[in-house]
Amino acid sequence: MREGNYQYHQAEKEYYKLLTLEEYKSMMSRTTSHSDDLIDFLNAHQDELKKLLEYTKTQPIIDPEVYDPKSKTQVKSIQINSDIYERFTTLQSTKFPHFRLNMLFSQCLLEFIKNMNDL
Repeated sequence: MREGNYQYHQAEKEYYKLLTLEEYKSMMSRTTSHSDDLIDFLNAHQDELKKLLEYTKTQPIIDPEVYDPKSKTQVKSIQINSDIYERFTTLQSTKFPHFRLNMLFSQCLLEFIKNMNDL
């Protein structure tokens, strides 16, 4: 069923815009030029993109559950081996200063829960 420049698709219960041949050709030529620009950009910056990918492989992956803004946070006082804590904070401050300690602690606890539940 057609109405104006739209056609109703009964199975999906939606209207789809119909394009004239001229509109389709102009849209395809714009798409082609955009993809050519994209390919040119990727070729020009290939080395930087490879470095970026290598860098992201060395970064820890933080589970979205850890930084969910809807979750509540609690202040807890725990006892930790001082040598392990010192090594952990040194590692965090030298290699991962963009992560907060509480986020890394939460991620460690979450990974422990997931690993131990799988046993």
